[in-house]
Amino acid sequence: MARSETPPTTSRGEQTRQLILDMAIRRFADQGFRNTSVSAIARDLNLAPSAVYFHFADKEALFAAAFDRDAARLCDEALGLPGPVDPDYWQRVVARFVTAMDTHPLAHRVLSGREPELLSRLIDGDVTQRIRTAMENSLRAGQSIGDIAADLDPHDTAIALEAIFTAVVLTVTQVGGTGSSERVHAVGHFVRSALMPSHGTVRPTPGTEQNSP
Repeated sequence: MARSETPPTTSRGEQTRQLILDMAIRRFADQGFRNTSVSAIARDLNLAPSAVYFHFADKEALFAAAFDRDAARLCDEALGLPGPVDPDYWQRVVARFVTAMDTHPLAHRVLSGREPELLSRLIDGDVTQRIRTAMENSLRAGQSIGDIAADLDPHDTAIALEAIFTAVVLTVTQVGGTGSSERVHAVGHFVRSALMPSHGTVRPTPGTEQNSP
C-alpha cells in the first residue's frame, strides 16, 4: 500500500509573518503609509512591535512586502488558470484586473496613485514579469494552433502587451473606473486585430455581431 504524502506544515514564524502582512495590507490600504504605524499593526495582532521588526527591517520594508503580496494575489486572480488560448485572452485579463481591484485594496491604492513611491515597484517588479510571462506563453500557444500571427516575436510582443496593459490599468484606476468598459473593449479589439494571422480581416468579438441589412 502506497503511503499518503503528508502536506508540508507552515512554521509558526511563517504563520506570524503572513498574519502581519494581511493586517498590514488592511491598515496601509485604509490609512496609507504615513498614517500607519508598525505599533498599530502589532497591537491589532496582540504582538509586540519587536515581533514585526523580527520579520521586516522597517516600515518601508513591511509596506513593500504587503503591496507585493496584495498585487501578487490580484495578478493570480486576473491571469486565471491556464485555459484555451485565443486572441481575446489579453482583453479578458484586463477586464478581470479592473473587476478584481475592489477586493485588493492596497494594490488599488498604489495603482490609483495615492502611494506614488511604489509605482516603480509595480512597473519593474515581479507582477510585471509574471504578466509578461503569461502573455508570452499565451502567444506561443496561440501560434502553435494558428490563432496568433506566426511572424510575431512572442517575447517582444509580450513586453509590448504588458506596457499597453499597464497603461490601461493605471488609466482606468486613476480615473475611478470612468470609461473603463469602453477603453478595455476598444484596446482589446485593437490588440486582437494586431495579433491575428490575417491583419486585413478582423473577426467580430463574440456578442458584438450585427445582422447584415
